Amino acid sequence: MVSETTGVDGPTPDDWPGAEDCYAHDNLIWMEPEDVAQATLRLATDIYHSPSREAALTALFYLLKLRDKSGCYWTLGINTLAWYRQTGKRWSRAEQPHERLEGPVWIANRVPDKSTGDEMDDLPAEETLEVGSGDATAMMRDRIDSICEDYRNGLLTSRQTHDLLRQNYLIDKQGIIWTIGARSRVWYALIDEKWQKQLSPLSAGDLPDEAEMDALAPRIWLGIADLIVEDKALPETVTPTWHPLRTQPEVFIPNCRSCGARRKPGLERCYRCGKDPLARPEPASPPGSPAIEGRTCPICGHAVADDARFCTECGHRLELEETTSEPTISAKHCPKCGAEVPPDARFCTQCGAPLGDEPQK
Repeated sequence: MVSETTGVDGPTPDDWPGAEDCYAHDNLIWMEPEDVAQATLRLATDIYHSPSREAALTALFYLLKLRDKSGCYWTLGINTLAWYRQTGKRWSRAEQPHERLEGPVWIANRVPDKSTGDEMDDLPAEETLEVGSGDATAMMRDRIDSICEDYRNGLLTSRQTHDLLRQNYLIDKQGIIWTIGARSRVWYALIDEKWQKQLSPLSAGDLPDEAEMDALAPRIWLGIADLIVEDKALPETVTPTWHPLRTQPEVFIPNCRSCGARRKPGLERCYRCGKDPLARPEPASPPGSPAIEGRTCPICGHAVADDARFCTECGHRLELEETTSEPTISAKHCPKCGAEVPPDARFCTQCGAPLGDEPQK
């Protein structure tokens, strides 16, 4: 399908409810690009019959942002459903990505047979690390690796992953709380109420025995409770901060540019005229007359007169400043308002009433 807006940044409706989620998603999941495209088409089709479909569709695609493993952001065009990749401060048309994309859970929820509920009942049970176990540090590293791998494979949401990771702490003989960064896999220690990266990893010899653990327990649990209350349970977030462009690559075109029929999501040809609904038609002129210079109808591209209030080809209501061309010689009159109209007009330029095929006498 032809895109008239490749590389053109669209509107930024920051006042839409939920628009801030586009920049700071707190629940993400990895998805296949094919699933993203299928879910987006389903959402757009559902919105199609909404009374406020134009605003709703624009909001949907404005919030539709995804990210690949390299940190590059992706989106789909509102008219073409084509893939766009963020390059610098603009969107560029691109082939469908070949790897999974990280995106908001509300997209994955529209993929058939994709369960992304936030309930923790179905998550794998955590094994208890035995106090004084020589393998405790290695066991915790393996566990964190497994949780993060499940997230990258699309089996967990970022919220579920966060809830599992914050169950994994070890305590050294001084009562200091330790854990491993979700992205860096580096050891962190909680010192002076702040997570600090450690050059030397925690070893089995640093762990207390059962008697030492019993003495440290009250202070340890108080420290962990403070972490959870202050939302500092992890030194690293599961996924990096979400910062895509605050734009959309395509401006919404609601009607077919050839016949004015309402466009339907996912169709490359207009259901009424069979033409590409996004392709601009050649401006029509009366037989034997020179082409009309000036502006055209913004919907179908048909040439219109300076004083036309409606397009003679598709009936689109025009603002006076939308047209600048010279009026054509009238050959018939509107049966409703009596205004003169061009010989080939299908709609009255003054009242928008439909006209017959034969000129009025």
